[in-house]
Amino acid sequence: MPPRRPTSAASVDAFGIVTHADAVRDGVDRDVLYRDLRSGRLERVHRGVYRRPGDDDSHAAARAAVTHLGSTAVVVVDAAARLHGLAGARERPTVALAVPRGCERRQRAGIALNFWDMPASDIVEVDGIPVTSLVRTVADCARLLPRFEAVALVDSALHQGLLVPARFDQVAAIMARRPGCPAGRRVLRDARTGAQSPLETRVRLRASDGGFPPDRLQVPVHDPEGRLIAVADAGYRLPGGGWLYVEADGRSVHELPEAVLHDRRRQNGILSQADSFLVRVTWADTMDARTIPDVLRPILVRHGWRPSPRER
Repeated sequence: MPPRRPTSAASVDAFGIVTHADAVRDGVDRDVLYRDLRSGRLERVHRGVYRRPGDDDSHAAARAAVTHLGSTAVVVVDAAARLHGLAGARERPTVALAVPRGCERRQRAGIALNFWDMPASDIVEVDGIPVTSLVRTVADCARLLPRFEAVALVDSALHQGLLVPARFDQVAAIMARRPGCPAGRRVLRDARTGAQSPLETRVRLRASDGGFPPDRLQVPVHDPEGRLIAVADAGYRLPGGGWLYVEADGRSVHELPEAVLHDRRRQNGILSQADSFLVRVTWADTMDARTIPDVLRPILVRHGWRPSPRER
């Protein structure tokens, strides 16, 4: 009989996960395993599935949930979006998974379990974890998640070049005749290339819902010599030839000292343009539907602005 050995870093996989069955099979004494749990060297995630404390990112959580449920489980919806690297999904205490119909089982802590039949073409692997394909993930998020969250995820896919508008028909076809399909189609209509963060998506949606859809996203600003001095997050062409620029200030980034200096230089450059205006908004401004439209309205109405055909 091979010698028993204590639980060590070699016992866990790349995500810091170890199962009870694998540990025992590898020669770890059960008493040693339980002692590691009591001492905090390992923590229980699901029945028979443990991880090192601190290994709790989205990949580790998804891996642990799939390991617990077995080979039929697939990561779906917002949990799949995170594995694909999309930004905009809010933190949830559960990992969304799906198993085929006929494999139903009770719901359990830490897992939001769905019972879906999916073709093999809708399933890929990300870092060895079974997950819905990007297109299927976008389709499920668009129809099942709250609108602002769903649009931010689609915007993120567009911004990263993982999805192009020409594939929206394919996304819509996957959603067809499924619960939430009408809401999902609205999400696709609301999505635009150019939003570089969930905050920029929220700002655009609040402005658009209030009757002021931006004419352009990521608007370049040049000085009189034609040199690029800034890129505004969004902008409105004013009939007189100027612009109203909108900047979305994310707190974690814009409060850094170097960012403050950079923002001041950009702001000064933008305001030096003839007939141009600058509005700066934050996440807090997006929490109420009226705040951003109320800021934009006086300037846009005074200059006779009218919505123009949007750019995708």
